[in-house]
Amino acid sequence: MAYFKTRSERALLIAETDVADFVISTSDSAVGFSTYINRRAFEAEKLALVHDILDVPAELLLDVGANIGTVGISALRSRLVNDVWAFEPEPLNFALLSANVSINNLNDKVTLFNVAVSDGRHDSLALEIAEGNLGDHRVRFTCAAGDYGEDSRRVISVPSVSLDGVCSAIDLRGVLLWMDVQGAEGSVLAGAARLLRASVPIVTEFWPYGLSRAGGFDLFVSHLTSHKYRRVIDLSNPTNHYPCEAETFKELRRVYAAVESGHTDLLVL
Repeated sequence: MAYFKTRSERALLIAETDVADFVISTSDSAVGFSTYINRRAFEAEKLALVHDILDVPAELLLDVGANIGTVGISALRSRLVNDVWAFEPEPLNFALLSANVSINNLNDKVTLFNVAVSDGRHDSLALEIAEGNLGDHRVRFTCAAGDYGEDSRRVISVPSVSLDGVCSAIDLRGVLLWMDVQGAEGSVLAGAARLLRASVPIVTEFWPYGLSRAGGFDLFVSHLTSHKYRRVIDLSNPTNHYPCEAETFKELRRVYAAVESGHTDLLVL
């Protein structure tokens, strides 16, 4: 830990894990730090848990908010999926993601998209840059003051696509959607009607604060509950299975708004 913290800002280190190697930035106190210190890819345990729960193993992973690739690369190296489409809008994260795909010899297995994923109404979006936590960059939905000083963040413009646009011609059997987009999940689902109609399994971060700040909590809930999804599994407590109903998400919002971490991940089936 001391070695990590004494490196100069934005120095690059190699995190050697049990399944893959990752180039990480010392300016990242979250995904990069966790992967380097723990010598285990961020979210690797959750990925294995989801694989064990799914009745049919996934073949294609849509990794939305891919960050530096810990989820997608781990899935490939552990042979949990055959291919990954990785979407990451922020330039530094995307550079590290690209490098990590290459150093793990996975260029033929990963299709990279340097874009934000949203509802498809705009060709570009404003992205707030979170200094120090490279996993907390967020699409800007409001300029109001927030709990994390979001209103004062540097903002860049990034290209945007919808999953309906990108996935219009692919066979959706064996597809798994994995998204961690810091509250913009409702907008991602608004542009993913084809996937929702096909009941593609979804792993999604559930962060009540982020969803509310993006004005997307009701949008998130309505898209999931208006299709044929039946079950919600809280991956922080995987024995807890809930019906895919609006009341479930309201109750989970109450629970996670009251705990220190403030978030969990859900598997929606």
